[in-house]
Amino acid sequence: MNAAVLHRASRIDAKTHPAHRAMTPMLLRAALVVGCALSVAAVAIATDRPELLRSAPELARLLRGMALLKGVLALAAVAVLLWRFGQPIRTTVATGYLAGALLMTGSTALIWQLAALLPAATAFHLGLFTLLAVAWRADGGRRTASAH
Repeated sequence: MNAAVLHRASRIDAKTHPAHRAMTPMLLRAALVVGCALSVAAVAIATDRPELLRSAPELARLLRGMALLKGVLALAAVAVLLWRFGQPIRTTVATGYLAGALLMTGSTALIWQLAALLPAATAFHLGLFTLLAVAWRADGGRRTASAH
């Protein structure tokens, strides 16, 4: 047999090997969980107790309630992505999902800390719209056979 054919066949076997397929979802899930945890930790370390807690406690409670709601949305997005990363996925799609989730979790932590509220709210919604746009376009605009 030709050496080039053997070399190509070995690359194909390496790509379809069960260990290779099982590692990719594990790495994507680890990147998601570790990235979200690091984004929240970075915000917690970088921000102090805001003056708003002492000067306007009612407003602070309202904003923290909004942060809790955004946190529930971010947790739901992370849960869906943990499931989605268990299936075959293109690298560009996975990158978009990771970026959206990291934006959502980091900005939720910023809102909880009552720091940089306008940029944090903007980043949260940008992350949410990123997730929705990537999910909408992830199949390349193709319809599935069941949709016909």
